[in-house]
Formats: sequence, C-alpha cells, structure tokens
Amino acid sequence: MESKLVIFGASIGGVKVANTLFNLNINFEFFVDNDEKKWGSIINGKNICSPRVLTEKVYNIIIASAYYEEIEKQLYEMGIKEENIIVKENLIIENYNEKLCTYFDKQKEEYEE
Repeated sequence: MESKLVIFGASIGGVKVANTLFNLNINFEFFVDNDEKKWGSIINGKNICSPRVLTEKVYNIIIASAYYEEIEKQLYEMGIKEENIIVKENLIIENYNEKLCTYFDKQKEEYEE
C-alpha cells in the first residue's frame, strides 16, 4: 500500500483489529476516534488522534467500530475516497491467505526435496 494505514476506532474493536494486524506483521500508523477524551492517549504503542488528521494526507482507513455506516458517511463527508476505506475482514483475509499460501509452498518445497 502506498498510503499509510490507520485504524478508526480506539475501543475494543480497534484493539482487536490492531492485535490481528500485529500478528499478520501489518503496520499501521495510529488510531483515530471521534471521542475527544481519547485524543493524545496511547493504545498498544500507537497514538489516538482526531479524525481531522485524516484530511492532512492520504491514508487507508480500517473502520473498527460497530458504527461502521456512520463513520463511513463521516469519512465521505470529509472528502475521503471510497478506495481509501478498507473493510477490515477483507484486509485480514487477504493477508491470511497470502501467508497461508506461502506456508504451503514452503511445505511443498521441503517435501519434494
């Protein structure tokens, strides 16, 4: 991905997505949350920022919240393009499948030796 990855949602859902990304060796820049009380805090070593930062650069955004539709609408209203909003399940499944294929390719090579 050319643009940086960000998780929108700094609650339980966001932490779960962050842990999954860490396990898949996928780095993300920071969390974003609408709750002002969370801004400036840190979860899993990553800052929690205001959604306003999303207009400063091009980011790929994973929505990790039960309020997916509302956040998606908010992002569109902020001028975020649809191609920069990532469905977390798709990202996780794509990376998991890639790692699984790599694993089986290695197993096949070892078996054929």
